[in-house]
Amino acid sequence: MSDRKRPRDTAAEDPMLLIRRLRLECVDSVRFSFALETISTLLRNVLEHPEDEKYRTVRLGNVLFQQRVGAFAAGLDLLRCFGFEDASTADAQSVCAPVTHLALPTFDAAELARGLVLLTASKEAVALNERGEEGPGDAPAVGAAYTRAEGKRPASAAPSCGTARPAVGSSAAAPAHPETLPELSDFSAESLDSFFAA
Repeated sequence: MSDRKRPRDTAAEDPMLLIRRLRLECVDSVRFSFALETISTLLRNVLEHPEDEKYRTVRLGNVLFQQRVGAFAAGLDLLRCFGFEDASTADAQSVCAPVTHLALPTFDAAELARGLVLLTASKEAVALNERGEEGPGDAPAVGAAYTRAEGKRPASAAPSCGTARPAVGSSAAAPAHPETLPELSDFSAESLDSFFAA
């Protein structure tokens, strides 16, 4: 198996920009959701089975993969952004061997986990947008007390339109008791779900 690196465009390496580009390439939100779900499954499988090579390769000729991700240049670029590289099954000496699959020779588990979180958030945003909702009952109202450092509105803050947001650098932006925050024990789907549900 011969692995060839594809030249990377530094502007295209931002996963959020690639997700936006993927949304534009998909004709509807259903195809977009399928693409995000497929890429999420690929990343989750690598995190759950890091030593198993079958989870670190994707055949470009796979019909289901082609329908859900491979048909979109941004989908393939998103996988490349997460570390997948163009590869072929031809002779290692052949420079002109056609690309037959994507392979992930090495990976950073933390980066893949961050990518998985980003993909999950994108899927949830699409679902909320399709339903025309703001989100679950605890979503902050416009002007509600919310800080970027906390990631969500504190439970004690009631939504009100007159409440101002604290400055990012202020002491109000930091959680009151960081020792009570949960820690991520591994990168399994269950651990990620419980970590972000807390």
